[in-house]
Amino acid sequence: MVRWGFAGLAANVIAACSVLPPSQTLDVYRLPETCGANACASVHDGTAQSAPDAASPSGLAHRVTLRVVAPSAGNAISSARIAVIPEGDTLIAYRNARWTDPAPELVGTRLVHALAAQSAFNVVDRDVPVTADWELRSHLGAFQTEYRNGQPVVHVALDVWLIDASSRQIVATRHVDETEAPSAPAVPAVVQAFGRASDRLGDQVATWVSGVIASVPVDHASR
Repeated sequence: MVRWGFAGLAANVIAACSVLPPSQTLDVYRLPETCGANACASVHDGTAQSAPDAASPSGLAHRVTLRVVAPSAGNAISSARIAVIPEGDTLIAYRNARWTDPAPELVGTRLVHALAAQSAFNVVDRDVPVTADWELRSHLGAFQTEYRNGQPVVHVALDVWLIDASSRQIVATRHVDETEAPSAPAVPAVVQAFGRASDRLGDQVATWVSGVIASVPVDHASR
């Protein structure tokens, strides 16, 4: 069951018709990033390149372009609300808190950063008008806090497909699942846990993609 704080919505409607104290300030959070300064700074305007000294085992460095498409996601986690499952199958959102962007966009950006930091090829997002050799598509299956045995645990899960951009064939698939326990149940601590879990997820995807592309013959990528 998905329930986005109906009580808070009702309170806002009542406030419009009566004299009540103003609503609390909405806190907007970025997804924290713990990558090195060089890796994070290497991503500008949707494009990125790997570090200059990076080299692919198959000799594809700086010749292969990978397009990263923001993940798809179900309605419950497609918004900028910070989702939480307090018990059972009831999904709600933290009150007076939200992300800067919808969750799929946050994860898509994190993937671009991770791939730029670890990979020996150019990385672009779907809005950059260049021809790509490979395309990374994914589905965000989880991006929420879940209470397990009374304790909050951040859960991020992603199904990934690496696609040959020329033939449109799926070359490889991967499921990545990360959890992280916040240091406290308060929203700022939860946000930090989302950052750490997303970092690890991005690193896993980047390492996997690099390995798959490095295993492909050079003439495949230079067609």
